[in-house]
Amino acid sequence: MAEPSVRDSLTIESLLEHIREQSENSPDSALATIREQVQLYQQNGQQKARWELQLEESNIRRFLNQQDSANQLAATVLEQAQRSANRLMTAKAYLQLGINKVQIYKLDEAGDYVLKAQQLVQDDDPVLLRFRIANELAIIYKKLQKFDLALQYYDQIIANYFDELPAYNRYQTLLNKGNVYAMREKYDEAETLYSQASQQLENTSYTRQKALVLYNMGGINYRKQDYAKATSNIKQAMTFYQASGEKAQLERCLRVLGAIDYERGNYEQSIDYYQRALEAAQSTGNIKAIQDNYNNLYLVYADLAKSSRRADYQQLEIDYLTKYYELKDSLYQTETTNKIIELEKKYENEKKNHEIEKLSKENAQQENIILQQKAHSRFLILLSLFISCILLLFIYIYFVNRRKNKLISIQKKRLTNQRNIIASQNKNLQQSLDTQNRIFRIIGHDLRSPLISIFNFSEIIDFMTEEGQTEELKSVSKEISKMAGSVLDLTTNLLNWARTQAGDIRPFIQPVSVKEVVKQHHEIYQQLAEEQKLILDYPQMDEVSVLADQNMLNTIYRNILNNAIKFTPPGGRIAISCTANDGRAEIAIADTGMGMSKQQVQQLFDNNQKQAGKDAQGRKSTGLGLSFCKEFTEAMQGEIRVQSEQNKGTVFRLQLPIASEKPS
Repeated sequence: MAEPSVRDSLTIESLLEHIREQSENSPDSALATIREQVQLYQQNGQQKARWELQLEESNIRRFLNQQDSANQLAATVLEQAQRSANRLMTAKAYLQLGINKVQIYKLDEAGDYVLKAQQLVQDDDPVLLRFRIANELAIIYKKLQKFDLALQYYDQIIANYFDELPAYNRYQTLLNKGNVYAMREKYDEAETLYSQASQQLENTSYTRQKALVLYNMGGINYRKQDYAKATSNIKQAMTFYQASGEKAQLERCLRVLGAIDYERGNYEQSIDYYQRALEAAQSTGNIKAIQDNYNNLYLVYADLAKSSRRADYQQLEIDYLTKYYELKDSLYQTETTNKIIELEKKYENEKKNHEIEKLSKENAQQENIILQQKAHSRFLILLSLFISCILLLFIYIYFVNRRKNKLISIQKKRLTNQRNIIASQNKNLQQSLDTQNRIFRIIGHDLRSPLISIFNFSEIIDFMTEEGQTEELKSVSKEISKMAGSVLDLTTNLLNWARTQAGDIRPFIQPVSVKEVVKQHHEIYQQLAEEQKLILDYPQMDEVSVLADQNMLNTIYRNILNNAIKFTPPGGRIAISCTANDGRAEIAIADTGMGMSKQQVQQLFDNNQKQAGKDAQGRKSTGLGLSFCKEFTEAMQGEIRVQSEQNKGTVFRLQLPIASEKPS
């Protein structure tokens, strides 16, 4: 097979450079050029040139999010290059497969492919290939947040290849290294590297790259709170993006400018930037960017509404918050649909593979029949070799059958493994959905009591308005504002926590002050207790920090205190205490309420037993939240116990490790 000469290699490199420039403006045109050139090189027998073009096509399809096609192209080149024992093309194919995996955040697989490419290259191989491998490994480790390893590879590039690299690749190295320092919040080092990257682009036509450096420097100055510099950097970058019509980058610039003015308190200017950013995101169809801009506008109008108390600002605050959550729900449904489509696609691929295997078996059987017929013909013609032919024929049939049985056994094992994998995936998906449902039930349970307090305040306002009690009305209005702020904080914390709990519920253990937990909920539940003529008492409260998950501990405390208030009749008392002993803290919540029977206590924490009953005011209560309290407590390596006697009261005791000691 004819291989390209040095002149041909120069032609291939020029062609690849032309295709890369073409793909930036029109990926479809670049793909059409590749198809034409692949046919031409295939006719001329130039295999290496055809492989180079196929890998470039894989890269373009990766950019277009056509992952299956991109991986298939790279895998085909890898298989053919390995068969031809072409070391360099094998390394390039491994590298492209790794780049494709990075695109979909399969970083461990990506690292394996790129490391295989690194093992194949030698010191005298092309500098650009060695640079691309080291640079991709640095990118992978950066995304894995293994920053020290990423910096090692960038330092290796600077020490070994930097002076031999083109200006663009030197810029790329310095920019990426600066990004690592920025992620580690070492902003001065990052700014120095960005400046060096910008110097590499002097006297070049890489205007897009210059704009990216300016954008990154603007982001660094924003984090350093040097808003004047940040604004200058971002506006310079915007000049290019406006001229080139790159709306995605323009949207990012506008969003940063909006954030700067928001931090400065220039709310009207901030709204203008966020509105323009929203329009740019909508024109590109970037759902995530649209969602972020809805959230930013909601935050600005929330601050304006809080400071001015204007009804139009309050309405805009509600409108943007509603749009944010509607879009969030839409994204969740889209992701779920995509997962189902992906599973269906996998099933179809497995079905097709099974049919191909079945046809292969049938072809093998046909070949066996033909061979047997030929053997029979030889038997009739060569009578003198009758005995020898019979023996050979039996031996041949024996080995064919043994091989066929072995293949059948292998295929059965593969099918069984595939069924087990699908069953495991279905089980994991169902567990994830069950966990999310449980979280939403917790959220509803925790928000009910504060909202009841706000509702009661609204009835008091109606009464005072009718009675003309203006001064008392102002006091109640302040209390409602304070209560609403607490409810908003509670809602935000619960929703943020719910987003982190999309899979199995796992605690984030850290030192948590028990006194702060009690103080945080005092304003909400003190009002609720006063409405029911109850006394909240804190007879003993040691200054203790426990090892716990902040959100889980808040949920447990709210749930138990809320139940104590609900099930204690007017005139009762609820005592909250915290003591430390033998490395563990005990939080006790005791009430003089209705109490429980022994059977109720035994079934109290069982999620499968519905604890239907009525509270002190006759309202229905399921007792659902206590099963979550037990689950959360055990997840934090704690213990929850209850003592109760009917018509005398109940004591809940929550034990957790003290923060000065590690849990076993």
